[in-house]
Amino acid sequence: MNTHLGKFFILAALTLVLQSCAAPPQIQTSDGVTIQRELNDRTVIGYFVDGGSYCEYHTPNGTVLGRDTEIYAGNWQVRGNAICYAYPGEREDCQLAYISGRSVTFYDGLGKTIARGNLADGNLCS
Repeated sequence: MNTHLGKFFILAALTLVLQSCAAPPQIQTSDGVTIQRELNDRTVIGYFVDGGSYCEYHTPNGTVLGRDTEIYAGNWQVRGNAICYAYPGEREDCQLAYISGRSVTFYDGLGKTIARGNLADGNLCS
């Protein structure tokens, strides 16, 4: 085998391996219209994958009312195909979401699961 050709194949194989390691996971997400419709006037009762549970009610006027270890409030809005949350004193956080029936999964921009939960009608957090 030609030495240059052998090096080419090794380099090509190494490139494919590195690309597959660096590629973000393939996730299924809901579009912005679905996210808006499914979260509006509903509560998400869920848990963060790194620990801790939470309850968040998404009001029709864009306020989010929540409870975890404390009671908190902020704002929510759909921007494109992402749900964005803004809480006082914190940077806005936009996430992808997949909603299937009453189940919802939230992902960061790299496709890593942040939280999972279930949807319920109305405000169940207070």
